Amino acid sequence: MAKQTICFIINPISGTRNKDSWPEIINQTVDSLRFDVRVFFTEQAGHAFELARWQIKKGVSYIVAVGGDGTVNEVARAVRDTHVVMGIVPCGSGNGLARHLHIPLKLADALKLINDASVISIDYGLVNDKPFFCTFGVGFDAHISHAFASSKKRGFLTYVSIITKKFFSYRSHKYKLKIDGQKSKTKAMMVPLPIRRNMATVDTFRPMPTLPTENWMCVSCARFPNSRHCSLPSSFFAKKLIKATITT
Repeated sequence: MAKQTICFIINPISGTRNKDSWPEIINQTVDSLRFDVRVFFTEQAGHAFELARWQIKKGVSYIVAVGGDGTVNEVARAVRDTHVVMGIVPCGSGNGLARHLHIPLKLADALKLINDASVISIDYGLVNDKPFFCTFGVGFDAHISHAFASSKKRGFLTYVSIITKKFFSYRSHKYKLKIDGQKSKTKAMMVPLPIRRNMATVDTFRPMPTLPTENWMCVSCARFPNSRHCSLPSSFFAKKLIKATITT
């Protein structure tokens, strides 16, 4: 069986871990009988997309984004509507798509998944002709994402710090929504829209055979009461925020 070329694109500043030794670990862990490995480091924002497009033209079969959600988005934008399969080795501050796909956060386990797992298709959406691959949102969540992208520091604690600083000064906005032809108005702190199935697809490695998404779900989040400020982070990471009475 002929070997296939797999390209790893590493964002060296994603998350907080040093990645100087990762090319060696990748070469030692990835199945050398199945894959011919190439490894590249990004040098600035947008470079992952450029590297991915370049490698697609070179005829690679697989491209793995090694980084956070930003790196994943760049690589996914490059491979969509191509023959190339995308993989994810999550090492960012949030790792939203990787968590949704149940991809291990440990380097060795994520690499083992690439050796062992089959390939499936996942969906992506378009907003103003720009693709997104997990969740699109307006309001506070977008405000935090923008602030984090502009920060020189990375890691979970940076997220917590930014949220703490921005939370009390952020004000809700009025939104006009049109869903399945039905129009509505709402005042919300944020309006996130998770992706659904049966849209355009990107092929990717994943440990489970099906993607647990169903339909578009538009969640309008009102201003959080002061009494719930301290419990919000734990509710969010325990995946119980959607059950709280503050979410409408």
